[in-house]
Amino acid sequence: MVNRFYPEDLKPLLLSIKANRCIVIQSAPHPSETDNLIEITKDLDWIHGIVGWADLEASNISEILCQLKSKGPIVGVRVMLHRLKDNEWINRLSVEKGLSALIDADLSLDLITETRHITAVRKALLKFPNLRAIINHGATPPIAADEFEPWASELKKLSNQTTAWCKFSGLLEISGKNNTESHILPYAKHLFQTFGPNRLLFASNWPVCNLAGGYLNWWNSALSIFDILKVNSADVKGIIGGNALKAYPNKLKNF
Repeated sequence: MVNRFYPEDLKPLLLSIKANRCIVIQSAPHPSETDNLIEITKDLDWIHGIVGWADLEASNISEILCQLKSKGPIVGVRVMLHRLKDNEWINRLSVEKGLSALIDADLSLDLITETRHITAVRKALLKFPNLRAIINHGATPPIAADEFEPWASELKKLSNQTTAWCKFSGLLEISGKNNTESHILPYAKHLFQTFGPNRLLFASNWPVCNLAGGYLNWWNSALSIFDILKVNSADVKGIIGGNALKAYPNKLKNF
């Protein structure tokens, strides 16, 4: 049986943490996924924007992005690198045209990466310094394998050499049996040391987070980690909302 989740399932969770808006992210690499997100969230003023999917190698990618923006509050496109066998995919000449089109369309780029992709992503972002890029789920640290390198060093190089943001999300889900707050703390600390509070974005990874205790479990764990790391209230406010408005500007909506 396939579980289906809708905005009405999410809204009570947002209200419980006093969040008044959010960004919706695609979960399947197909145009119909993006169209569906636009349809089910239309007229919902608490949806700040949608990060959809588009084939960045398409010859008419500029037209595709323009059409998407005309349909709804598209603020970005996500590429699921972890599903691709080619670690260097993002540096293909055909993809570079798509990255350039994203810049022209004033759209952000979300990337689901694993350690094997970080070097290639860094190279690509150095070629396109004006591209707003957001690394998802902390670049999938190998918490389940109880490993730290080369993830930590590669991610630090990417942070030092580019302007990419990084999402503070998914850590419990990718941790396997090591999904305790204490076990993910070293990885969380490295994300803070690497990107700093101004380039981190809290994300719920809902509904996938239901596999590791649910939305509120991750929210409370994140707040606890912020407290342990002594993150001040102003920086916490940025991480859970303010930074996202910079990473995903939406000129169609005024807040």
